[in-house]
Amino acid sequence: MVKDFFIAVLIVMSSISLIDARHIYRVIYDEAQKKIQHHRNVKKEILDYKKLLSMLKDKARIEAIAQDDLNMVPVSSQNTVMLKIE
Repeated sequence: MVKDFFIAVLIVMSSISLIDARHIYRVIYDEAQKKIQHHRNVKKEILDYKKLLSMLKDKARIEAIAQDDLNMVPVSSQNTVMLKIE
């Protein structure tokens, strides 16, 4: 009788341990999948930024954007104002 009870308790403890182990495995698996997805997103963002940087590196393009979109003018001695503080 005591022997059967002890075996039943061991089986119940083993079952609980198995359920707990599966739960922990699932949680860790989900976290790993989130990290992998985040890593993929970061890699995609890096590629996008590299493409944008390569587009913006062109000097003529930078000057055109500065003049057309930002209404900037090239620096020259004619449009430079010198102030003297006395």
